[in-house]
Amino acid sequence: MAAPVTSPLFAALSDIGLRRQENQDSYGYFRGEGAAAIKGHLLVVADGMGGHQGGAVASRLAVDTIVGLYRSTEAGSPSEILREAFRRASESILQAARQKPELASMGTTCTALALVDNHAYLVHVGDTRAYLIRAGRIQRLTADQTWVQAMAAEGLITRSEAERHPDRNILMQALGTPTPPMPVSLPEPLPIQANDTFLLCSDGLSGLVDDDELRELALADPDPQQACARLVELAKARGGDDNITVLLLKIPA
Repeated sequence: MAAPVTSPLFAALSDIGLRRQENQDSYGYFRGEGAAAIKGHLLVVADGMGGHQGGAVASRLAVDTIVGLYRSTEAGSPSEILREAFRRASESILQAARQKPELASMGTTCTALALVDNHAYLVHVGDTRAYLIRAGRIQRLTADQTWVQAMAAEGLITRSEAERHPDRNILMQALGTPTPPMPVSLPEPLPIQANDTFLLCSDGLSGLVDDDELRELALADPDPQQACARLVELAKARGGDDNITVLLLKIPA
């Protein structure tokens, strides 16, 4: 049964973790209201890279560009708008890096989820992840664009081996690279159901907390902000070796 997305519960939390000197993750949330209600809701998470300051600049540029373009663009489907927003974000990051030597080689992963007219639209680059939790089960909506995941897709290693592989963070796609990235979208808009929970996160969470644990903690507390806090706490208890960012959006019954 389709569910309206006019009043979902949203929460987010970003933490520097225990071993980094700077938080290079960024996130954004846009809720269409009034005349912009037709735009629905947009969630974006980005995980920057590129040395001191560069990663934070790249991820913030990506989020601000994507949210801004999505908010202001009227023509096109949500997926089309987001794909164009990803392209512009990548160009903006690359241009900024060229103008400031200290930002050279910066880039970012990014995942954006739009909820419009009872459907979900997803666009993704890199290894930030999006999940759908429905009827007590968790489904990964994204596939990591990494070298290790490509090996797993070809059957060279198993999925469990990919999750533990020492090179699992080597990216094949990112925003801000000289070679234009190739964002991935869902094949079709995903119908939304009552009680659905959407979870977006950086690999500082997904690298330390497995899918079943994400599901369990996301559903453990009716307050999504407390659920975010529990997820971050678990990642930090397991070492917190990267920045940790999680976004939760719960569709009411």
